[in-house]
Amino acid sequence: MLKKLAVALVATIMSIGMSVGSAQARISALSSFTHAHFPTCGEGLVSATCVCRAATRPGQQLCTAGRWCHTYDGACRQ
Repeated sequence: MLKKLAVALVATIMSIGMSVGSAQARISALSSFTHAHFPTCGEGLVSATCVCRAATRPGQQLCTAGRWCHTYDGACRQ
């Protein structure tokens, strides 16, 4: 009885570990997502969703309509 319980416990722990590993792989795939399919914003008020890219450093931020894109630092503010 104790041996069956130990096997079930190990199997459960292994399946949890595998689920966490696959979730971490999905998260890392999402974090490497780039905004390449959005157009680049110009300096100023944004009228449609676009990417505000920094001129002085590597960086970008997704801007939605009604926000202000600062191309100097790549920040999108209201």
